[in-house]
Formats: sequence, structure tokens, C-alpha cells
Amino acid sequence: MHGFHYSKGRPQSGPLNQSCRAEEKKGVGRRFVLLIDEDGSRQRLLQDLLSMAGFSVLSASTRLDAQSQLQRHPIGVVVADYETVDGVGFLHWLCSTQPKIRCVITHKTAGIEDAVEVMRHGGFDYFGEPCKIGDLVSAVERASDQYCQDSQILPASAVDSLYDLADALPRALNVDACLDLMLSTGLKRTACDGLTLILRSTSSGVTDLHRGNALRLYVDDLTRLATDHHLPTAVHGHRVFDFVHLTSRTEIINSLIFIPILSRNENLGWLIGTCLFNNQADASDETLLTIIGDRIGSAILAGQQETALQVTFQQTVDVLLATLNEKDQYTAGHSERVADLAKLIAKGMDCDEHVQELVFQGARLHDIGKLAIDNAELNKAGPLTDAEYERMKTHTLTGAELLKSIPCFQALIPAVIGHHERLDGTGYPFGLKGDEIPLLARIVAVADAYDAMTSDRTYRRAMAPMDAILELDRCRNRHYDGRCIDALKQAFSTGGIL
Repeated sequence: MHGFHYSKGRPQSGPLNQSCRAEEKKGVGRRFVLLIDEDGSRQRLLQDLLSMAGFSVLSASTRLDAQSQLQRHPIGVVVADYETVDGVGFLHWLCSTQPKIRCVITHKTAGIEDAVEVMRHGGFDYFGEPCKIGDLVSAVERASDQYCQDSQILPASAVDSLYDLADALPRALNVDACLDLMLSTGLKRTACDGLTLILRSTSSGVTDLHRGNALRLYVDDLTRLATDHHLPTAVHGHRVFDFVHLTSRTEIINSLIFIPILSRNENLGWLIGTCLFNNQADASDETLLTIIGDRIGSAILAGQQETALQVTFQQTVDVLLATLNEKDQYTAGHSERVADLAKLIAKGMDCDEHVQELVFQGARLHDIGKLAIDNAELNKAGPLTDAEYERMKTHTLTGAELLKSIPCFQALIPAVIGHHERLDGTGYPFGLKGDEIPLLARIVAVADAYDAMTSDRTYRRAMAPMDAILELDRCRNRHYDGRCIDALKQAFSTGGIL
């Protein structure tokens, strides 16, 4: 027999609800339900039926146990026995601490007064017993759909911010710049007075960040619950101090959004949004910061991977240079000197740090193709014959061929393949002219020529530095870019070259 049933929930339809269900069917989203009932047999029956309906079901036999689970799991719907949780008292607590969660109340008796009180205090649905178990499952489905819908809605301005952020992130020069962009976006588009990113470790080179007017938080401010927590959470009022200790930095916080930063199941740190005094965050703020927190985790992981790649890159370059220096006894140290000069030239031309680093690494490898040249010709004590010179010229193409299959070396190829091109088209290997020659190659060409002229060879003495500069000037804008020569002169005048 169907007992008393009072509901303010209605079946939801539309694209968002369909999308939510589709995500769940694909396993992208998990729908968590918490059953609170001291009667274990009823609990197990409902748990089996809800599991068959696709829910992840947790259970608690006391209100205290239930409140603990609500703090540790991403629960969207609660089904609570009225007597077990003390009825409207539990609803009042739930609405004040986790207002997004939908609560269905079951009651061993059926009374209109109790039903009205449950609805007045935020209950989603009320079932007096006996009731049809299928109706109860349907009510949980509707409650879950509403929870899913409310959790996904973002204001149009916040959605626009995410699009703007997606456009801006690829232009950021490093991980710190990416994180700064994300925190600035979060601060601008939420009610938070401050955003703090606290990382467990800065071994990747990423620093902790803070933005906004609220005081910065530190790891020492976090409670044990916070450091062990793995779910996005918004808390208000006295519940803030479940996650941060009450100190002079935290005592004026009225609302807190706590987002653990996760990557590959590793907790990297925490993004914490704070609202001061009577200011309070809402569900859309939590959703936006959860999305940003996910992007922060990806950015930090990318930074760690980039750092590991850079270490491998440097080790590979060092091995290649050591091999080349050992093979070419007359030019040992030449590549390192050219690299230092090239970086000074790039800096003098106001190139950004990224270009300066490319120039430096490209110059270090500019002669790497000489590894394929016969030792006798490479170390010949005298001028090369025409045939030997033609073979020597192939080192630019050989160097590019060596590097092209290694992704992290590809940006350096212009310096390797083009440092013997000349502005008037008389260089090699392609006879490029003017601006057809990449900037990296033009810079390395000047540094390479200067070091070659100022180094001793078995067949000639080294030029004096100023004589080498005069020779470069004689070939200004014919062989060498005049701007690169001027930057080299500037390095002399400022003491950058001794």
C-alpha cells in the first residue's frame, strides 16, 4: 500500500540534464548517494536498488557518522530516516553547511505537519511508510538531476572568462605566468576577496601564489581535515575553521572555497578562496574555482614534465658537445664561447628571454654536424683544399639532420642550418638573402665569425678583438646583420665581453 508522499521535486528535462546523464553513463561523472538509517535491513535493500540504478551508495547509521561522510565524499543526494537524523534539525544543519545537497526524508509514520516542516526546512521530498520503493528511487533520480544541474550552471561572465583564459594561457611564457593568469581570473569572476595557491612541494620550480585583499594563507594554517581532504568544498560561518586554524590571518574569514589540486591521483596542493566578513561565495563560485583548480593541476604537471625534459635536454647537449670537443681539438670550447656571445647579442637586441635561450642553445649546437666529418680533415694543420672545404660545408645540413627527429631540438635547427648564410646570398647551404635568414642564424653567424677570428689556428694567429670588430663592420649588411654587430659592440662597451 502506498503511504503518504509529499514532494516539491519535479522531473527535470532539457539538454543540460541529458548531458549530465550522458556523462554519468560514460563514467565521467559519479553520482553519490548517502543513506542514513539505523535499520540495516532497509538500508541494504535501498542500497541494492540505487546501485542498480547507477549510483555510488554510501551508508551511515547515525547522524554523526553521516556528517563525517558528508565532509569526505562528493555526495549529491541524502536519503535520511527522520528519527535517525532528528528530522528538521539535520535539515537545518545541512542547508547551512552544504546547501547544494538534496535531501529526501523517509518517515515511519505519515503526517502532513511533518511533511510541511520538512519542506519548509529545505527537504527535497518526503515519504511516509509504507511507500513504493520505486517512487523513492525515482525521487532520488530527480534529486540527483537537480544537484547535477545546479552544480554545472555558471554565469555567462564566468563562462566568457574561461574562454578568455583558454585563449591567453598558450601565450604565457612559463608555468608561473599560467598560474598567475588563472588566479587573476578566479579572483575577478568570483565573490572571493582572496585566492591562495599552496603547493606541497616547489621542486618543479613553481612558486606558491596569492592574489587579492585577504591575507595570504600558509600550509601551517590548514587543519588535518584540510590536508587529508580530496574534494572541492565550500563552507561558511564557523565551519570555515574545520579547514583552517583560527588565527589572526583567518578569524575574519566568513566563507571559504577549498579546492584540492590533484594530478594523476597525487595531491599537489590546495587552491583556497576566502570571503571576508559578511561576503559569501555561492555554488557558481565553487564550480568556477573547481574548473580552475583542475587546470592548475594540469599546468603544474606540465611544468614538472618540462623541467624533466630540460634536464634531459641539457644532459644530451653536454654529451654532444663533449664528443665534438674531443673530436675537434682545434676548436674545443668554441661552441661554448659562441653561445655566450650569441646570448649577449640577443640581449643587446632586446630579444625576450625565450629567444635568448634559443639563441644560446642553438649556438652551443651550431657545429654539431662536424661529428660526421673525418677526423683528419677536421684537425688538418693548414688550409683546406676545395674538395675538403665542400665536405666541411655539409656540416650545417648534417647537423640539422641529426636534430630534426628530436622534438626538443627542432626550434634550434635554424641556428644550426643557417649560421653560414650571408645577407647578400653568397652563403650556404641555401644562399638565403636578407630577412630570409632566420634571426637565430644571423645572431649566431656574428658570434661564430668573431670567435673564429679571435682564436688561434695552426695556419694563422688570432686577431685582436677590435680588429675582428672592424672586419665584421667591413662586412656590415653584406655578410652580417648590422644590428647584431652593434649589439656585440654594446656588449664590449658595457663590459659584457672582457
